[in-house]
Amino acid sequence: MTVNQKIMKQLHDKMLAEQAAYRCWLLEQSSEEILNHTHEYTVRQDILFALEEVDLTESQMEALLHSPSPLADIYKEFSNIDFDYLDTLKGCIENRADWMIEKTFLIPVYRHTDSYAKSHGEAGIYWTSFHQNVACKKSIEEAVSHHFHGNCLDAETAEFVVEKYGLERVKYVLASSILAYSSDGRISRENRIWAASQNAVQDIDQQGNRLSLEYVLDSIHPRLLDAFATQIRKMEPLDFMEGPTLDSGEEAETAGDFEL
Repeated sequence: MTVNQKIMKQLHDKMLAEQAAYRCWLLEQSSEEILNHTHEYTVRQDILFALEEVDLTESQMEALLHSPSPLADIYKEFSNIDFDYLDTLKGCIENRADWMIEKTFLIPVYRHTDSYAKSHGEAGIYWTSFHQNVACKKSIEEAVSHHFHGNCLDAETAEFVVEKYGLERVKYVLASSILAYSSDGRISRENRIWAASQNAVQDIDQQGNRLSLEYVLDSIHPRLLDAFATQIRKMEPLDFMEGPTLDSGEEAETAGDFEL
């Protein structure tokens, strides 16, 4: 063992003993007092870990050894450093949120029935997509509720949901809902034809339960559903928007003012 290694071991042992004494003192305090010192204890532990990685000169180690409490001194030095901890936390929150959005986008829309998924060993993929459909339904309903004011659906309503779940999933849930209202004249013929072109599966399990009803937008008024569909269709490429033409005398619904 070299001279430097011996001095480093002495310093490390001294700081370990200092931390052990601090821990014993801390355990004798009240629960509230222990919580007040949780951050300090954690940082002091990190200092001990960092000590094993730092390359100190002999004079630096000797200087620290001469201190009665080198660990407390280093913690005090760290505490006086001016850095924006909250900004760091905000960055972590935003990064995690972005990651969750990206993860949601990566889940593909499953376009087969429950029975098909079971027979092809894809039940896990089916249910992952199914739960995303249900979550997307709830998000659409909340967005429409929050963005409907004075008989007008705000223009950014669709963008809010698409940003979270992606255009394909929103289209799938929306098309499934319109197909459930296929005979309702309050939904424009243009939007009904569009929904029929989306290949949304009307999923019925072996017990006869229509599983796709779980993500049908049944709490939204058909006129609002139609207005939302018009917004979504405007987000599609132009060739999809041109779509089918209406019979003479029929008018397409708009996403603007209307009476419920």
